[in-house]
Amino acid sequence: MHVFLTGPVQIGKSTLIAAALEQLRPERLGGFRTVSAKPEADGSRPVYLHPAAAQDLLCEVYNRVGIRHPALGIASFPDAFETAGLAALEGAEDCDLILMDEIGRMERHAEGYSARIRTLLDGAVPILGVVQKKADTPLAGHIRSHPNVCLLEVSEENRDTLLPELLRALRA
Repeated sequence: MHVFLTGPVQIGKSTLIAAALEQLRPERLGGFRTVSAKPEADGSRPVYLHPAAAQDLLCEVYNRVGIRHPALGIASFPDAFETAGLAALEGAEDCDLILMDEIGRMERHAEGYSARIRTLLDGAVPILGVVQKKADTPLAGHIRSHPNVCLLEVSEENRDTLLPELLRALRA
């Protein structure tokens, strides 16, 4: 079973994923994580995609998948998903667990990357991920409706007690 967390921004989804990874300790972790960098002088925040098992989080043009602008919204870079994103998912079928932290609106025009994620959803390797609550993309909809996905909503009320349920669902 695959488990995807959803819920409001800054509610604790990535913190819950970190706790699950600490419990699971997969030998071979595949997939990716996205990280927002510190704000630039204009208030914008670049977003970078890193392989899930990477020790060094390099922030380069090739893995910058988007920029969040305070007044303008999100600018996405589909080519970065098609290169850095696909590279992070390479060999995922041979892993113990695939991390997908997170899926949202930025990958809307990254067709190859989205297709790869759909293929992995049909596979046997468990996936632990985040799908943004407000994401209205075909990929986000596919994840939410996939028969092998357990979607767990994280809230202030349940974020400190959701870990056992998440682990049970992943192991199912």
